[in-house]
Amino acid sequence: EVAEVAEVAEVAEVAEVAEEAALSEPATPVKPESEKNTAESDWSAEAPVESDESEAITGKMFKKLTNGISSNRLQFLLVTLLLGAVGGHKIYYQKYKQAVPYLLFAWTGITAVVAFIEFIIYAAMDDQEFNRRFPQINQKTVNLSIVVSVVALLISLTLFSLIYCTDNPASSLETANSEASTAAVSCRTAFDGFYQKQSSYPESLDKISSAGCTVSGKSNLYILSQNMHFVIVGLHQEGDTAYLHSRQTSEIQEIDKAEAKIELRDAFTIVEQKNGIALITQKKSGDDDER
Repeated sequence: EVAEVAEVAEVAEVAEVAEEAALSEPATPVKPESEKNTAESDWSAEAPVESDESEAITGKMFKKLTNGISSNRLQFLLVTLLLGAVGGHKIYYQKYKQAVPYLLFAWTGITAVVAFIEFIIYAAMDDQEFNRRFPQINQKTVNLSIVVSVVALLISLTLFSLIYCTDNPASSLETANSEASTAAVSCRTAFDGFYQKQSSYPESLDKISSAGCTVSGKSNLYILSQNMHFVIVGLHQEGDTAYLHSRQTSEIQEIDKAEAKIELRDAFTIVEQKNGIALITQKKSGDDDER
């Protein structure tokens, strides 16, 4: 019995020691499974949040630039930009009297500048102010205004081409005189070159041509070449000035073409003529007048 009691007491003591040791260690908390899953997904959830915010901001900006503009305003801005030069934006809202100056002066290009300035003003205008000044109109009126504006634009472009692309009479006259002067100067240079080589001046059309005297278009040269002397007269059929070169002077002389032709007719005779170059000689008394 004593042995049994001793054994029971020993077991009870060991159990008590073990219980005290267990109570002295801190308990490790056990997280529920839902909390574990939430903690593991925290890091992966942070990045998409920032991306979503960026996409939201970009979407708002794009919407403000595109979808934020009403179809009425967008159409009006396009008409102002593309057809404003001929008053298309005025025709769009049936303000025909205001469109008249645009139609009249579209060929000058000034109305295009004015319309572009108006486009900037309308684009920057507050929505409420724009809707107050430019209410919605029906699509049939929009289509009609666009057709009228396109026709007006085509007419303006036609007038512009007729005014600026057609040869200006003053410019044509200047060009003709310039061609005559160039031909005379070129022939004078050819004569000087021929003299340096031959110590004489060419006295036939073949020699004159081989020396380098040529004309183009409607220019003509009248050349007197004899006895170590020469006179070159250059003129153009559509010009009003004749250009005179001679051995006696190195400077070009400009004379009225009508007077030059009278002098050529009354005082000179055409000996030979070819390819716009006429070889002339002074008339003798009794000679018939020749052009």
